[in-house]
Amino acid sequence: MVASRQLHNTTQPPYVPPVPPPYYYPIRPKKDKTWIIVIVIIAVLGLLFIAPTVFFLFFPFSETANITEFSEDVAISEGGHFKYACEYLSKGDKIQISMTVKEGGPVDVYIMQSDQYEGAYEDTNSSVISFSALFKKENITQLNETYCLNKSIGWREIYVVIDNRDTPLTLNDATPTGSVLVKTEIKTIEIYGWD
Repeated sequence: MVASRQLHNTTQPPYVPPVPPPYYYPIRPKKDKTWIIVIVIIAVLGLLFIAPTVFFLFFPFSETANITEFSEDVAISEGGHFKYACEYLSKGDKIQISMTVKEGGPVDVYIMQSDQYEGAYEDTNSSVISFSALFKKENITQLNETYCLNKSIGWREIYVVIDNRDTPLTLNDATPTGSVLVKTEIKTIEIYGWD
């Protein structure tokens, strides 16, 4: 009996070099930036609140725009009056009056708008027709007062009047006893327009 020979496949598969395993980069967790945003917001708000304070410390703000001062001994005859015309003033402006009678009896002090003054003192046809004032202190020998214009009167000329006459329409005013000598100090303070 003849032995059968098996055929062997001598062909070998082509050589394939080994592939290295894939390299996996480590996954880094995302940084939470919320806290950075919070810090930035706090810093901005802090600057908004602190900046004005720092500014006013280095650049002090004065609310006054203009100060006018008058200081004089004023002689007023019996039946007469002294008028000091302030600058044109408006709401928020201030008038400071310091007055002392050095010789003579009590006087009256008024702060008036121009139309009030004209009605009380400049009517030459008759005695006083009307009498009104923004401020009045009557029958006094001394006064230290600061008056703030608290009405929206527009820009008006304001008068400080020291009166040494007997006015029928003002029942509590001083009765003149002769001429007076009054030490008078008046300061007008124009405030930047807060309306």
